[in-house]
Amino acid sequence: MMKLGHYNLSIKSSRRISSQVFLLIATMLFAVPNITYAEVTQGCSPTSSSYVVQSLDRNPYNAGDTITATLYSPPQNLTTRGGGWVVSIYAKVDGVTGQYFATGELGGKTPWTVSTQLVAPAGLGQHYVEFGFSSGHGAGVRCSIPFTVVSPSGTINVSSSISSSWTITGPVTIPGSGTSQSSPSQPAGAYTITWNPVAGHTTPPSQSLTLISGGMITFSGTYTALASCPLPWGGSIASGNSTTAYQSASVMSPLACTSQSRLCTNGTLTGTYANQSCVVNPASVCSNGICEAGENPLTCPQDCKVKIKQF
Repeated sequence: MMKLGHYNLSIKSSRRISSQVFLLIATMLFAVPNITYAEVTQGCSPTSSSYVVQSLDRNPYNAGDTITATLYSPPQNLTTRGGGWVVSIYAKVDGVTGQYFATGELGGKTPWTVSTQLVAPAGLGQHYVEFGFSSGHGAGVRCSIPFTVVSPSGTINVSSSISSSWTITGPVTIPGSGTSQSSPSQPAGAYTITWNPVAGHTTPPSQSLTLISGGMITFSGTYTALASCPLPWGGSIASGNSTTAYQSASVMSPLACTSQSRLCTNGTLTGTYANQSCVVNPASVCSNGICEAGENPLTCPQDCKVKIKQF
């Protein structure tokens, strides 16, 4: 047995792989201790009598992330020779020159596992990790496993105390409405939310948060109901609304009613006029024998006579 660092690599013999052995291998893969099979796991046969399993720690990656690439050789039980083929193993990304990092045996019946760390490239899209073997019967044979590089991303959540609408700006623009919203897979970066007004409520201030790769941010907006305004003649109006009031309840023609618009702002009513309506009365006619409104003994003595009490 050869010991390489913390890897124990045994040298055994091998022979042709039967379909029954392949089935045995498939049923054993997920029972192997200390191996985590991520989203990307696939088999490879460097030679007609050997089989290895390639695995990446996860998928996808962001540019610059560390990729842990693992190569596992399950038990073959195919020995007809004194031993398998001992090979040097290298790993590289997208065919770029790699470095030999371990040795292993192809075609043996004792399982072994080796791992190495690589760096995810800058370009977005699909790439691959390539394992190669430099000596022995599998020399020059390569096995590859794909992975994807994506933009750093995270999740943006929004919570509103009432049904409202908003716009989030940053690396991308995200409009929204309702009381909640979740937007996964958004590019990392600084974001700002702007809340839209809702009638009868205060508008939350804008808020800025920074989303990191793999992280989550939550914007929260609290709308507060504005106080209504009581009216001089009874009832009330909501904040933001206005009503028309009059200086007098009535005037005599040819005079006209004088009005005023009174605006309610969070419990405060502008203006001073206190009448809900105003009526224009017709002008009085002197000498019709009726002492009408607006007439008196001085202005119309014919209609408004002064009675003198005799003693």
